[in-house]
Amino acid sequence: MISKEIENLIVKYLSQAATAEDLDVLNNWIADDKNHQVYKDFIKTHFAITLAMNDSDINKIKEELRKEIRKGKKKYYSRRLLSVMKYAAIAIFFIGVGIIWQQGVFDKTRMR
Repeated sequence: MISKEIENLIVKYLSQAATAEDLDVLNNWIADDKNHQVYKDFIKTHFAITLAMNDSDINKIKEELRKEIRKGKKKYYSRRLLSVMKYAAIAIFFIGVGIIWQQGVFDKTRMR
């Protein structure tokens, strides 16, 4: 989550009203990898809002925002699916080993 102070610094930067001290604080904040993505997302949102305020075609803007929301949801669901598939693969592996064990494949007396 982005703090109000950082949000204000980003807005100052975009409106070209930031001081050198503000830019130093913002630059140090952006240097952290996890904050870099937050910054990029904030800039995209700010750009979309600015474009929406200057563009008269509101339906086009709504569709663009819906696309961005869907894109974010797809990433979430694909990560969630991968997580579920990982645990399902582990469960299938152990069930398979259990079935093979139960059939006596690893029994030393059968091999003689």
